[in-house]
Amino acid sequence: FSKPFGDEKYRWKIIPDTNGRMHMEDLNPIAEITPTFDPLNDIQYLLFTRRNPTTPQRLTMNMDTVRNSNYVVGNGVRFIIHGWQGSASTAMNTFITRDLLVRADHNVIVVDWSRGGDTTIYNNARQNVGSAGGGISRFIDTMHAEVLVSFENINIIGHNLGGHVAGFAGKQVTRGRINAIFANDPSLDGFNAGQPTQRLIF
Repeated sequence: FSKPFGDEKYRWKIIPDTNGRMHMEDLNPIAEITPTFDPLNDIQYLLFTRRNPTTPQRLTMNMDTVRNSNYVVGNGVRFIIHGWQGSASTAMNTFITRDLLVRADHNVIVVDWSRGGDTTIYNNARQNVGSAGGGISRFIDTMHAEVLVSFENINIIGHNLGGHVAGFAGKQVTRGRINAIFANDPSLDGFNAGQPTQRLIF
C-alpha cells in the first residue's frame, strides 16, 4: 500500500488508470477538492442480458425501470464497476460482460460512475470512491426492498479504483451481505493498510 496523502516524501507517483495508461500524479495537490459528484443522480446503471447483450437498458432508482426491462428476477446479478478515468464503455467492462453472458443467463449491470471517476486529477476520483460505493449500495438495497434481488445472487466486480468502490458498496448495504466481491488490480495509491475502514478489505 502507498503512503497516505500528505506525506511530501511520496508526493509524486506514476499511477495507472483503468485502461492501463500511466500518469504522473501529484498525490498532495494544493487546491482544495470541491465536491461536485452526486452519486444518487450521477451514477448510471446499464443492464445487459442475453436478450440485449450489446445494447444496454438504463436502470434508475425508480424500480419500474427494472421491472420493464429484460431483467430476470431470480437470475444472477453481476455488477461491474470501472476505475479511474473509465466509463461504461471501458474495454474491461465489455470483456467481462461478454464472458459473463456466455457462462450464464446473468443480469449484468455495468455501473458508470464516470462523473466521479473520470477526472484528470487522481485525488479527486479517489475522494469519490466512498460516496460512489454508497450510491450503489442504495441502489442494491432498493432492489432488495422491492423483491427484485436476493443478496446470495449478487456479485460485484470492480477494476482499479472500482475495486474499492465495490468494497464500499459491500460495506454500506443495510439489508444483507453481498455474496462475493472481486477486485481486479485494485488501486493502492491513497489507501493505507492500517485503515481498513477506508478501503477494500482483502
